[in-house]
Amino acid sequence: MRNSAIRDEPMVRVVDRMDMWFHKHLIHYFVFLTITGLPLMSDTFRFLAYVFGLPAVWFGAEMGSQEMLQSGITVSMGLHRIVGILLIITAIPYVIRKLATIRHWAIWPDEKSVSEWFRNTWALLGVYLLRKHHPIGRFNNGQKLAAYVFILTTTALVLTGLVLMFRDVFPEQLVLLSRMVHVWSFAIVGITLVVHVYIGTLDVNRPGVEAMFHSGQVPLGYLKAHHPLLYEQMKKDGRLPDES
Repeated sequence: MRNSAIRDEPMVRVVDRMDMWFHKHLIHYFVFLTITGLPLMSDTFRFLAYVFGLPAVWFGAEMGSQEMLQSGITVSMGLHRIVGILLIITAIPYVIRKLATIRHWAIWPDEKSVSEWFRNTWALLGVYLLRKHHPIGRFNNGQKLAAYVFILTTTALVLTGLVLMFRDVFPEQLVLLSRMVHVWSFAIVGITLVVHVYIGTLDVNRPGVEAMFHSGQVPLGYLKAHHPLLYEQMKKDGRLPDES
């Protein structure tokens, strides 16, 4: 009976198709960039370079361990650059569209004071640990902070990546600084992503995850209970289905 009621409940679109499209591809790019970038970043991950060096052996090339490592590093670097360029190409139309509506981004603070912002942020402990409801809009403050981190670190990774790709054009000091920023940006975004994925697995967030990766919609009852500020705004704008 309960499942039937859920299926019969009106659905509301909260994620547009371009956001869904970019979010999915960004994850694909991040996985490939991580796999190809780790052996370039640290000797600890050089075993991945040996994996990338195997195709040369399969095609009959005679090489020892050192030659295979060097071949793998070359392949890793080439793939890393190709995927990075594809990421930039994919991001261009998305960024242009988003910048055109920057005033309406849902990640801007809703609070009128710093103390109110801290109270709402502290309330997230109750939301995630005690399953308490707290009035929020499209995103809570934790999700907004994660969005800022993703925007800043991704921008830093792209810019420093371009400097490292065309290192012969830039001063050595800038190249060294870019490498350091590149590595630290990756570490920060990686940690943030792990936390982001974990929180996304919690029951309270699963309808939102389903919306982002599948339908773009959440049940009307979920929207009303967990995102009351967004619910009221959409109701005011006439963007909700009839609840009668």
